[in-house]
Amino acid sequence: MSMDWSTHHYRALYFPVDATSEDGGPLTYAASIQGPESIAAALRTSVGLTTYLPAYDGYFGHSEKWFTDSTGHADYLLSDGTLRRVTTTSGRTITSYATLGRVDTSYYAAPASLLTATAESSPVATTSWVGSVLTLTPAVHFIGTALVTVTVSDGAAAVSNPFHWTLTNADPVVSTIADQSSVHGQTLGPLTVSASDSDGDTLIYSATIQGPATIAADLKNSVGLRSYASALDNYYGQHEKWFPDSSGHADYLLSDGTLHRVVSVSGRTITGFTLLGTVDVSYYAAPASLLDPLPNGSLEIVANLSWTGNHLTLSPFSASFIGTTRVAINVSDGVTTSTTTFYWHLATSMSTIMRTPQS
Repeated sequence: MSMDWSTHHYRALYFPVDATSEDGGPLTYAASIQGPESIAAALRTSVGLTTYLPAYDGYFGHSEKWFTDSTGHADYLLSDGTLRRVTTTSGRTITSYATLGRVDTSYYAAPASLLTATAESSPVATTSWVGSVLTLTPAVHFIGTALVTVTVSDGAAAVSNPFHWTLTNADPVVSTIADQSSVHGQTLGPLTVSASDSDGDTLIYSATIQGPATIAADLKNSVGLRSYASALDNYYGQHEKWFPDSSGHADYLLSDGTLHRVVSVSGRTITGFTLLGTVDVSYYAAPASLLDPLPNGSLEIVANLSWTGNHLTLSPFSASFIGTTRVAINVSDGVTTSTTTFYWHLATSMSTIMRTPQS
């Protein structure tokens, strides 16, 4: 019973408990389950963890995360979720340690959260017995490591045996979709969305679409554009439009709608830059309008999206709409969601369609 187990998140775990009574009397069976947060909260309390010390992370070369505890010891967390207490060191080498316990690996990714872990408000799994056979049934969508303790009693004495049960999930994989172009008023699709899930989970497809103003609003806010500096336009000979941002950088917009941040210059030549994103080319013609696009969260209806299985069809709401939209395809297995995006350019005619680089 000391062996640890791993199963897919929706699969129950069944196994017989092998136990006998020395006097041949009847046995009773029980099991308890602690979820990841309960395990972490109990370990934190028993050890007395007080502070996370990120400045010391990796000091001894194990990519370890460091904590102090109420007894004055130094404790460290490893990537497999094992928490240890240093016993002796030699220079930058830990020569001996004591293993304190184990938590879910998610706490390694966010060490400070170990200090605030509290028990789950609902059970991560249920237990049931048929004779000496234990069935563990996970809660819907539970992912992580639980601690299961099986107790067998003959009425006079009891023996408990703990083991870890890890429930896993593989994220769905969705293939990229090339940018699309069409004449305004025309329906696009159906586009086939290719996706897979190595666990065999049923996949759920959805999509969202952003119009030009919403794309611009997102980019403006994420970059922190503050003003349009028209006096600097074309300073470096690329017909670029200039914007300072809230981080003190100089950003420039090109005629294809790409927004760049200057990294380095030599004289009147930009020698290094970072691509920040892409907006509709209409913003190049009216740069100041990039500072006041549709506010985030406002409704910008540009097309209707419909699904038949994994086939997506996009129909413009208005035959007169012209511009660049961004479509996000979301594929979910009920636990995690994978996303891919592409741009859909609608123009007056195919001859005027300009491809916009994907950011």
